[in-house]
Amino acid sequence: MQKLFSVKDKIILITGASSGLGCHFAKTLALAGAKIAICARRIDKLKKIANEINQDGGIAVPFALDVTQASEIKNVIAEIENKMGIIDVLINSAGVDARKNIFETSEADWAPVIDTNLKGLMLVTQAVAAHMVENKKAGSIINISSVSDVLGFKGGNPAYMMSKAGVSHFTHLLALELANENIRANAIAPGIYRTEINDDLFDTELSKVIETKIPLLRFGKLEDLNGALFLLCSDASRYMTGTIIRVDGGLAINKLLI
Repeated sequence: MQKLFSVKDKIILITGASSGLGCHFAKTLALAGAKIAICARRIDKLKKIANEINQDGGIAVPFALDVTQASEIKNVIAEIENKMGIIDVLINSAGVDARKNIFETSEADWAPVIDTNLKGLMLVTQAVAAHMVENKKAGSIINISSVSDVLGFKGGNPAYMMSKAGVSHFTHLLALELANENIRANAIAPGIYRTEINDDLFDTELSKVIETKIPLLRFGKLEDLNGALFLLCSDASRYMTGTIIRVDGGLAINKLLI
């Protein structure tokens, strides 16, 4: 059973790995024996994370990457192949937030959210999938969606929520497109976890209201994501594709949110 969920020696590319969920995924998978290519724009933070992982006995190599730039993506994939080998798993964790309601959201607020969360997701996936096909790799692509793909509230964050709905639907389309290439595409849809992107939320009255609406009556802890993470990164999910795994304490099924 342990071997079924093993990620040992798998080469895993993680975008958005300089903080939040991406950083947690990198440390967790490296500790389990995977070889991690950590990517983000903030190379100084990546180098620090890579040093921490390597000092703990793991393997992590940092690569500066803006996921909205196709030429950068192509170059980074070539570097990863040269330094580490053929990519087994892609985790699309890069994402940004606007945290403004429909009246406050300007074009300048909208563009970076859609560019990173959707355009960047497509560009990285497109390039890595081509890399997998070229190398005849039976790969796994894991998109990080959100409970926001199906759940919202008045005064919420339309740019982010719409982008995450797109991530989930894109996952379904990918699964259909890539099945004949033996590449699986699934998504993890977290509920509410305290990370750099939403830290300010936890100091508001709204967070207390939301917490009471979570059926399991608490916010998520990063380690709560590990089960879904190992499932989708390993051969344990070899017959799964097009699946959205919700790790949200039941929040998505509670239609009485606010």
